Amino acid sequence: MCGNGRLEQRPEDRGAFSCGDCSRVVTSPVLKRHLQVFLDCRSRPQCRVKVKLLQRSISSLLRFAAGEDGSYEVKSVLGKEVGLLNCFVQSV
Repeated sequence: MCGNGRLEQRPEDRGAFSCGDCSRVVTSPVLKRHLQVFLDCRSRPQCRVKVKLLQRSISSLLRFAAGEDGSYEVKSVLGKEVGLLNCFVQSV
C-alpha cells in the first residue's frame, strides 16, 4: 500500500477494504486512533498543555467507554485517569 492511511470499504467485494489512492486491496487493516487531551496548568494560568496519547493509553481509556453501536461519548471519558504517561514537553 502507498501508506496514505485513507481506506475505503468496497461493498461490491463483501466489504473488503482498499486504498483510496492506489486502489490496492488491504487484507488486514490496522486500526489506529488519535486522541489529544488539553490540560490547564494551575501554576501557569497563561499556558495550556496538549498531550497526544499513545495507542495503549487510548485503548485503556476507551476500553469500557464504547456504546452499543461502537461509538464513544465524550462524557464517558471525561475525568478518567490513564495512569502515568511518558511525554515530551515543548513550549510553543
